Amino acid sequence: LARLLIDTNAAEQTDKPVKLLETVDGPDAEKDADTHEKAAYLLGATLFKKGDWVKAEYRLARALQFYPNGAESAKSRFWQGRCYWFQAAARATKIKELGLKQQELTTQVAQRGGTPNEAETSRRKQLDEQVAQEEAGYREALVRARTPFQEVEDRLLKKKSAEPLNPDEPKLLRLTSFPPPERSLNPGDYVAF
Repeated sequence: LARLLIDTNAAEQTDKPVKLLETVDGPDAEKDADTHEKAAYLLGATLFKKGDWVKAEYRLARALQFYPNGAESAKSRFWQGRCYWFQAAARATKIKELGLKQQELTTQVAQRGGTPNEAETSRRKQLDEQVAQEEAGYREALVRARTPFQEVEDRLLKKKSAEPLNPDEPKLLRLTSFPPPERSLNPGDYVAF
């Protein structure tokens, strides 16, 4: 039922598929490993499609912990990297918003004569701290994205040298190979998408 709801895009409109899939991840999960593996990967993928990057990353990591070489492991590692990437994008947006608030405050102070009062000084300090915190989280998310992308790239390159890739794997290989060089070439300008 969860697969049907997901395939018909109902997963974006309801939490029912997530709740259904979470029931498979209970204490009896080891009794039917095949069902548990499929449900674990599907749960992470569903949360990814819904845009819940934090929960998706957690569920994908959990699926990979139990089934590191499962049929969906390459895609799941890629999605895990993308979860971090999207978390970095959210932080980049927050940094821009905070930067606008800093500019507004600077403009207000300048219009009044250029000397900030106590409240403005306190507000500026608070904004500076928030920016620093968001920038640290942004950098951390990008660094964390690197590992799953690198793992997918390494595994697929190794597979490619031994046997033909599955039809969807060349695209996955290309997508995982792109982010690390882009980030390293343009670290100051990097914006996750």
